[in-house]
Amino acid sequence: RRAEKSTITMDYNNGGLPPPPPLSDRQSWFTYFDADKTGHLTSEEIITGLLHTPDYGASGDDGGIEGVRDLVHAVLPVFDRDGSGTIDRNEFCDGGGMAESLLLAAEQQQKQQQQESNGGSSNENANVHAAGI
Repeated sequence: RRAEKSTITMDYNNGGLPPPPPLSDRQSWFTYFDADKTGHLTSEEIITGLLHTPDYGASGDDGGIEGVRDLVHAVLPVFDRDGSGTIDRNEFCDGGGMAESLLLAAEQQQKQQQQESNGGSSNENANVHAAGI
């Protein structure tokens, strides 16, 4: 899995783009990863964004690419209020929107990793639970 993630990051960086904004800057993050500039994020745009966002913590071994993909596919329907199959800016950026839940999931994952490194127990579904799903 590490090789896949490394390859994705290298391809992305070789595109000459500046580093992505943190997920906490919801509006800028949305604009940056809306690759086709439609005003909607597809699941693949969200996955790519999360894999390249340092503050999201997708660089760890906790599921890697498949873990991020599974999380996005699990939560996207919850936040896709208009049923379009994509996430628009409001569905992503509003309070209680997808960005907020992804940030909570990342926080939970970091806490879990700290607990595990301190000898605590593991919960594989912490991301989904933290997202309120």
